[in-house]
Amino acid sequence: MKMILSVLCFFLELASYAQQPTAISRADTSVGDIIFNKSIDDSSFRLCDPARVFQYYNTDAYFLDHKDSFSRYFLNSYTPVEGQEGYITVKFIINCEGSTGRFRLSEMDGNYQPCHFDQRISGQLLSLVKALKNWAPARYNGKYFDSYQYITFHLQKGKIVSISP
Repeated sequence: MKMILSVLCFFLELASYAQQPTAISRADTSVGDIIFNKSIDDSSFRLCDPARVFQYYNTDAYFLDHKDSFSRYFLNSYTPVEGQEGYITVKFIINCEGSTGRFRLSEMDGNYQPCHFDQRISGQLLSLVKALKNWAPARYNGKYFDSYQYITFHLQKGKIVSISP
């Protein structure tokens, strides 16, 4: 009986929670969102519709369509720094005009554990991604939208061995 009352109380609490309005905006709760941070983001970078930023997989895969040229750009521009291995992911937003902003880094070692790469590696890759221009904005039903993008670099002994997605 006690167990049934506990389960019933849980579901009643869950139902009342679902009906309560929340002060948290969509941008605060969506997985993958890059929320503006005035201490690191360019305030002149604007989203066309902050309530609707597509994930990279919801639209045409611009990066994948141009992966060969992007890969050549990184491999020819990056100067290897001996020593570290793992993954560096650069996440950012492409707005509906094709401009980029809100860059974030995620770094993991070869065992997928959080780590920090030498600034000569992570800073260099971040600068190279920021230098890329002429991104195509996400397009859906003939309209342009803001979208998230990421580029992951797999490094071994400080050299790029693969780039994804």
